[in-house]
Amino acid sequence: MIKEKAEQALQEMGMSRSLSGFRYVVDVMELYESDRAWRDARMMILYEKVASMHGISYKAAEKNIRYAFHEVLARGNLDAVTKYLGTESTKNHHLLKCLYDKLSCGGAEEELFKKRIKDELLKISSDVTRLIERLEEV
Repeated sequence: MIKEKAEQALQEMGMSRSLSGFRYVVDVMELYESDRAWRDARMMILYEKVASMHGISYKAAEKNIRYAFHEVLARGNLDAVTKYLGTESTKNHHLLKCLYDKLSCGGAEEELFKKRIKDELLKISSDVTRLIERLEEV
């Protein structure tokens, strides 16, 4: 599930699927989702894991992720970049965590917001019904 969300968010920001970093960022999101320990791991260990998945060096994994983020920050959809990455820092560590936080919490927050709105509308509807009944009694 996080894979699809990450791919959609990266494309919405304007990151090309043809960049190796695109795939590596998605892999990091899947690692973060699979085990909380990955979110707290040192970046070099994370790069080494992604690198081993693709048969490359950890330096290549880091460079490709950095380049992919650089491209989207320089030429991407600014609204989507702000929505998913923020603008506080351009370091891989920060951008990856920001993206994961937005993807993992964004859906839950949206559902909670929708539930609150629905509950509020039901309450308003109930209040209106009671007012109509009281008016009919008069």
